[in-house]
Amino acid sequence: MSAIHWIGAHANKVASAVRAFLYMGLVLNWWHLTVEQQVSVLTFVEVVLSLFVEGNTVSKVRVGERINAEVDRQMSAGG
Repeated sequence: MSAIHWIGAHANKVASAVRAFLYMGLVLNWWHLTVEQQVSVLTFVEVVLSLFVEGNTVSKVRVGERINAEVDRQMSAGG
């Protein structure tokens, strides 16, 4: 399994871990950045992570469609 595929499959967990690592590094002064640089780095990371997370999310409309399909399937099966 490629790294990109693995990240995509675990996007929310990876995004949370990356965010936590960046925040920890900033608090512990591992990187000496100005406030503007911090905002720039964090914004860039959020945008990159959102590319992976977006593919793993399901819209409310899609969730509703899935629920309706499952209800219809159960009703037709006599459940």
